[in-house]
Parts: sequence; structure tokens; C-alpha cells
Amino acid sequence: MGTEHQTGFKSYHVGLFSLNYLFQGMVMSVFAVIVPIYLVDFVGGINVDALASIASIVLIPWAIKIFFGMITDKVKVKNLGR
Repeated sequence: MGTEHQTGFKSYHVGLFSLNYLFQGMVMSVFAVIVPIYLVDFVGGINVDALASIASIVLIPWAIKIFFGMITDKVKVKNLGR
């Protein structure tokens, strides 16, 4: 048998995860908020229908990420996840 090392809960993990999700949220807000405002105000000539289509396509990875995360937390997929 191998020697596996179990680590306990460390309080700084909460800070690291919070910082990680903060930066992920900032990146997502750029696509979801700032880019559409830029397209409407500065580019002009883009209507709401086209803007909604672009936003839907750009945000697809975040919709998939939720389900892919649940799968990789439970099942090992090509040395990713657990």
C-alpha cells in the first residue's frame, strides 16, 4: 500500500477559493456587462436581437462549466478532477 497523505481543512483555503471565484466573476462580468454596453454605445448599429445572440454564444462555456464540474468532481476524466 502507498502512503497517502490526508490534509485537513486550512482556513486560508477559503481565502484562496474566494479570490479565485472573484477573478472568475470579474472575467464573466466583462463579457456579460461591459462588452454589450460598449457595442451599443460606441459601435452603434447593433440591435438588441443581435446583442442577445452574441451574449448567448459568448456565455456558453459558463453554462457548460457547471455540469462539467459536477462530472469531474465525481469521475476521473483523463487525469482531470479527482
